[in-house]
Amino acid sequence: MKALPNLALLAVALAFITITFAIGADAVCLSSGSRTCQVWHNFQWESITAGALGLMGGIFVIASTRQQIQAQREDMANAELREVDALLHKVKTINLSIDEFLSTSSHMRNTTPNQEWKSIIEEWEIIRTDHPESSLHTDIQHNKLLPRPLKRLSNKIDQLTRHLNSTVFNNIQDHEKTIAAITKLKSSWEETEELLEHEREKHADSLLHR
Repeated sequence: MKALPNLALLAVALAFITITFAIGADAVCLSSGSRTCQVWHNFQWESITAGALGLMGGIFVIASTRQQIQAQREDMANAELREVDALLHKVKTINLSIDEFLSTSSHMRNTTPNQEWKSIIEEWEIIRTDHPESSLHTDIQHNKLLPRPLKRLSNKIDQLTRHLNSTVFNNIQDHEKTIAAITKLKSSWEETEELLEHEREKHADSLLHR
C-alpha cells in the first residue's frame, strides 16, 4: 500500500508534463505555417492524451486492487498464524534466557563458592517455570488450517517444556551435571526454534500465494 501514493504522484506528473507540452506546442504553432506546425495541427493530441490518462487511471486501479488483495491476504495469514507466532516468541524468549543463564554461570563456575550458587539456582527456577502456556499447544493442535509440520513442532515444544521444567538443581555440590544437562537442552530448543521459524515462513508464503 505504501507504493500507491508514489504511483499516483507519478501519474499526475506525467499527465501534467504531457498537457503542458501540448498546450505549449499549440501556442507556438498558433500563428505559424511551418510544416512541423501543420503536422502538429493535424495531430489529435487531446484525444490521445485523454486515452492515455484513462489507461493510466486503469493501471492505477488495477495496481491499487492488487495491493489491497495482498494486504488482505497478509492480514488473514497473520490471523491464522497468531498462535504459532505467540509460541515462536515464547521459544525465542526461552532460548535467550537459557543462553544468558549459561553465560552467567560459566563466568561464575570457577570463582563462586557452592554456598553462593543459591542466586544462580533461583535464576534458573524462574527460567524453567516460565514456559509456554498449554493453551497455545492446544489451540495449535485443534487448528484444522495449520499443516502437520507446525503441529509436530508444537508437540516437540510441549515435550521440551516438560523436560525444561524437570531440570532442577537437586544438589548444589553436583551443579556441573545440571549445567551440562541445561547446555544439551539448549541445543534442542535452538534447533526447534529454527525449524518452527522455517515452517512458519513456509506456511505464510503458501497462504500469500494461494
